[in-house]
Amino acid sequence: MCFYLGNSVVTAWVSIGRLNKFLLKSEMIDEYSEGTLVTIKPQEQLEAENDGLIRIHDATFNWGIPTDKDGAIDYKLEISDLTFVKGKINLIAGPTGCGKSSLLKALVGELHFERKQGSFFHLPRDGGVSYAAQESWCMSESVRDNILFGEPYEEDRYKKVISACGLEPDLKLFDDGDQTEVGEKGITLSGGQKARITLARAVYVKTDIVLLDELMKGRTVLLVTHHIHLAAPVADFIVVLNENGSIRSSGPVEEGVMSSKELQDIDKEDKKEIQEAETEEAKPEEKKPIAKLVQAEEKAEGRISRQAMITFFKTFGGPIFWFTYFGLLLGSQALVSFENYWLGIWARAYDQADDPRKVSAVYYLGLYFALVLIGIITLGASNVLFYLGAVKASREVHKRLVNRVFGAYMRFLDSTPVGRIISRFTKDIKTIDSNFTETFAGVAEITIGLILKLVVVVVLVPFFSIPAILIGVLGGFLGELYIHGQLSVKREMSNAKSPLFSHFSAAFNGIVSIRAYGAQQKVRIEAQRRADKYTRSATALQPQPMDHLYGPRLDASTSGFALSQAIVFSSYILWWVRMVNEMEVQGNSVERINDYLIIDQEPEDVESKKPPAAWPTSGAIVLEKLSAKYSHDGPRVLNDLEVTIASGEKVGIVGRTGSGKSTLALALLRMIPTTGRVLIDGVSTGDINLHDLRSNVTIIPQDPVLLSGSLRFNLDPFGEHDDAELNDALQASGLGQTRQPQNEGGAVTPQRLSLDTQIAAGGGNLSQGQRQLVALARALVRASKILILDEATASVDFETDALIQKSIRSLPSSCTVLTVAHRLSTVMDYDKILVLGAGQVLEFDSPDVLKKKKDSYFAKLVQAMEG
Repeated sequence: MCFYLGNSVVTAWVSIGRLNKFLLKSEMIDEYSEGTLVTIKPQEQLEAENDGLIRIHDATFNWGIPTDKDGAIDYKLEISDLTFVKGKINLIAGPTGCGKSSLLKALVGELHFERKQGSFFHLPRDGGVSYAAQESWCMSESVRDNILFGEPYEEDRYKKVISACGLEPDLKLFDDGDQTEVGEKGITLSGGQKARITLARAVYVKTDIVLLDELMKGRTVLLVTHHIHLAAPVADFIVVLNENGSIRSSGPVEEGVMSSKELQDIDKEDKKEIQEAETEEAKPEEKKPIAKLVQAEEKAEGRISRQAMITFFKTFGGPIFWFTYFGLLLGSQALVSFENYWLGIWARAYDQADDPRKVSAVYYLGLYFALVLIGIITLGASNVLFYLGAVKASREVHKRLVNRVFGAYMRFLDSTPVGRIISRFTKDIKTIDSNFTETFAGVAEITIGLILKLVVVVVLVPFFSIPAILIGVLGGFLGELYIHGQLSVKREMSNAKSPLFSHFSAAFNGIVSIRAYGAQQKVRIEAQRRADKYTRSATALQPQPMDHLYGPRLDASTSGFALSQAIVFSSYILWWVRMVNEMEVQGNSVERINDYLIIDQEPEDVESKKPPAAWPTSGAIVLEKLSAKYSHDGPRVLNDLEVTIASGEKVGIVGRTGSGKSTLALALLRMIPTTGRVLIDGVSTGDINLHDLRSNVTIIPQDPVLLSGSLRFNLDPFGEHDDAELNDALQASGLGQTRQPQNEGGAVTPQRLSLDTQIAAGGGNLSQGQRQLVALARALVRASKILILDEATASVDFETDALIQKSIRSLPSSCTVLTVAHRLSTVMDYDKILVLGAGQVLEFDSPDVLKKKKDSYFAKLVQAMEG
């Protein structure tokens, strides 16, 4: 008891310490100052509050308390004086990484505010605030619920918002329309669709202030954008930022645009892109793909799967392990029984001796002590052996679980909420590591002890076998009643925990939007509802004690050895039944983990499928009747593509949202089920190992993944390249460019990114554009023969985009480039253009040839761009 109590105290102490650390270091800090805080409001602040203006005066914001850690980015956003126009559209412009998104987050209180004399910022919240972040955030709900965001449904208003945000063509793609579930993090949607839903939410919710990051009469709108031309006709005010986060200029839109040559260039380029987009969206779709849905978690019925138990216990060891363990356990229990028998022999010696003083107490006591000592050693050896096996099993199960999840098809990862996976890796792993294995050890020990005692009772006192059988039958009957109810409750509890984790995960990902909308209470209520559902199941699972009615009774003065064994047997039989049932209830975790150990896997690498050592040598690609779908039983998303791409060609892939552009990139890497063939240098990708294929093809996705660590680690995680190569890649991608600030405010230039710069998990301390530049630099370091860009420049300014295109054009002539185009101007000088529509090839030829065809889809795009 003391041992288990001590373990519980230590566990509780660690948990309390972690909670205390989290609560004392809250991430929601509105103000930070090293000196005394000024509590008297400046006159300018009082005027801004009275007039309901959005104003910032002599303010400095940062992402956290300054640190001396090497490589850390001490970013500061310094605003001398800025007042936005009330009830109008205000634009915020500037180059990639200058702090446009940071300015919006500063206004909603997500950045630390360094207060000093006379400094303040004010964002009126009485009329509500809408916020559309650059990284679109969607809940795992239907499209409609994502737009309404808890607001009442008004049909006329809702339809107007859907139309204004360009969602009507998207909803026609889904069989369930706006009732389609978008999946966790909007996994079933394209990047453009998520952005339009995020925008629709901001427009639909009735607020006085709308903050649009890269996305209304009587509403004050702050719009962060690279696309000046799109918003300039309806905007009244523009703020232009320098790269160091300071204000270069601010004022009326026409004045702001005309005063900046850079903005004039951006404006000119943007006009072309808007015309491209309008023509592209005008193309009707020929097919409707069915929306993917996140399936409800399955719940097993009946008893725990025997196969799951067998699979788990095999990880302890082979037959030798179990033979040794049960042998030691049998020996220890036999010694316990023989100890009691030896006490009877000792007592009988006094009865048979003529003179009790002649009985050698030392002899009997010494032998009894030896039996006890051997029993302790034997039992200890069995426990040590078992827990060594348990540690081995835990590591093996965890390793298998990790491998199976990471080796699963993309469909599984798309349709499985992260909460379900986390639940397996936390609660279920913890259960089999502690509760289940401890209960099994107790059941094994008691079972062998009961068998030995039953044998003794039947052999020495057959009469007592009758009540023993009756007690056994009664225990089994009660156990069946218990297990049917409690196992169902346990399964319900396990399933209820996954939605709770998923809700916390979604809330964490969208915490900035939730706070900006002031929707904390809505999210809190939903979290409480899910927590209540989980705790109701957990409370129902608590077993009611039965064993206190059957405490052990041992009367040595009136009972012999056999009687004592019978009483112990009778006392322990119900405890044994309860322990067995508890083990089966806890075995639900074994069953749940086993479900993930048998999920479909991508093909494993084998020696016979290794491609030639120098493959690919040229990067030539041939598609032969390539079709693809997101699941084996789903509809086709690509249909019989026939395309030949020569070595070193640069191919632009265009088409409206949902045409299959990003799907083609996934199909080339065998991320989704495909039919037909993809040949690279004459080798079918279906005939080689996945690792060899994916390690020789580089893709820059729409949402690049960055890991916590240095920039050097993110560019070269395996340490295969020297710093000179990495720095060259930084320069080529635009991350290493040095630009001098052009303001006169004397703001400090932000620290330049270097190989030692520390990157937060997911690239949280970089802008979306900078994250894409890091992904580009990583691709340049790999120097693959085939490079795929999936709208990789969608979140960068035009100057950075031009720099990226220059880097791509400077790649070796043997490098084949496939670019899913966001801006038509980026692929105009490519060798070929591939136009997709409804998963089919509409056109494939050089830009010059396609432009000469009057009915060409691409020609219409070009005409719109030029005219």
